[in-house]
Amino acid sequence: MQAAAKDPAFALAQVGLANSSGTAKEFFDAVARAVSLAGKASEPEKLLVCALDAGAKGEPVRQRDCLARLVAACPDDERAHNLMGAFHFGRQEYEAAVAEYEKALALDPKFVASYVGIGNDRVFMGQGDDARKAYAKLRAIARNDGERRQAHFWTAMSYVHEGATDKALSELQKMATIDQAGKDLVALSGVTAQMGNVLLEAGRVEEAAAKYRERSAIIDRAEVATQVKEAAHRQALFDEARVALARNVPSSAKAKAAAYQAAATAKGIPFELRQGHELSGRIALAEKDYAKAAAELGQANQQDPGVLYLAAVALQKRGDAKAAKELAVRAAEWNGLSNSYGYVRTRARALVSGTP
Repeated sequence: MQAAAKDPAFALAQVGLANSSGTAKEFFDAVARAVSLAGKASEPEKLLVCALDAGAKGEPVRQRDCLARLVAACPDDERAHNLMGAFHFGRQEYEAAVAEYEKALALDPKFVASYVGIGNDRVFMGQGDDARKAYAKLRAIARNDGERRQAHFWTAMSYVHEGATDKALSELQKMATIDQAGKDLVALSGVTAQMGNVLLEAGRVEEAAAKYRERSAIIDRAEVATQVKEAAHRQALFDEARVALARNVPSSAKAKAAAYQAAATAKGIPFELRQGHELSGRIALAEKDYAKAAAELGQANQQDPGVLYLAAVALQKRGDAKAAKELAVRAAEWNGLSNSYGYVRTRARALVSGTP
């Protein structure tokens, strides 16, 4: 965003904005701006924009052609191979994706994104052990705590896909140990909250609540800007509302959600505003107000497969089987890096197939 503000003619800044957008409108607006600016860009940059535009318009043949030309123009650039790998990943062509990621690693054995990509490919293919081998390689070549944390995080997520909660928590604890050694209380508070998420999704509600309280206590000890602490406390309200729903205490859930929404509205941060809609949708779903649930979840983060799954449930309960199945398919066949996919993949597939 800062790059785009400093140089409005910088096409790649618009590519970055598109890839990090939180809504469809933001995404398509950024893509359109990138296309309009591509004429002044270098040839590889034009091909990047071309691939993005083709993907946005659902033109896989043109997208593949643009990426193939990019790889041909920049055969020694691991990023080009990584993008081609992501293309195959998105089409569930996992073996082809792995091949491209391995080409990227041949050029740069420390190219973190390829290890993560290979691991996620293997997870989606149901090859958890092979996925964890890829993450172990990342851990072995890691140059800093950030890369080591990534290796443990994605290993944890691979266990989440398998319902192996304790193994996932063990990997997250290894992240916490790194944070403790580095005296990084902000990172430690984040991974503690992630443990809470894993526990909550596993139905271990009181353990999750304890982790969320621990997260708040940790961030309060951190020597960081007040705004960082305030953001953490806003997130705590979001998590406490979800805990209240899991406890089946709707009055508490509504109170926490109202407090969160008031705080989020005051800040005006789009991600938090979307989370506010998610809470409203979750509460409406619990109260069997399926029309409201679908409407609220439709305004939540559409880049979160967990939200898509909940919206599909609401639509199904409302009697809109066709729309429900479309969303359930999107959730079940999610092809991207996501913290929540492992929680809902099996449930979304069951919704698609009509099994309980």
